[in-house]
Amino acid sequence: MYYYLDNPDNKEHIAFINDYVCKDERIKFYINDKNMGLTNTLNRGLELAEGKYICRMDADDISELYRMEHQKKYLEENDFDLIGGISQMIDEDGNTIYSIKKVPTDFKKIKNVLI
Repeated sequence: MYYYLDNPDNKEHIAFINDYVCKDERIKFYINDKNMGLTNTLNRGLELAEGKYICRMDADDISELYRMEHQKKYLEENDFDLIGGISQMIDEDGNTIYSIKKVPTDFKKIKNVLI
């Protein structure tokens, strides 16, 4: 598991993630020397990744309990290279603001969405 912190001045996040690093040797934690922005930080994380799979999640995201297990199984059973999921925006109380109910499934539409 990799954690990447873009803002080296965020002492709260550093302390929080370091607490997990001390509890689990599988976690690797990297901090940028300076704030590089999301895209550059994600690309740097991809360069450092060593695993077979990459799963991306933002700090404010909430996933279903077995999300990664289900996605890994689906990838392997269907011989896919990339999958995504349906998402919903929720407020602070967990109430749904809106849901994305349809995702692209053909190559051209997926390519357009990735841009």
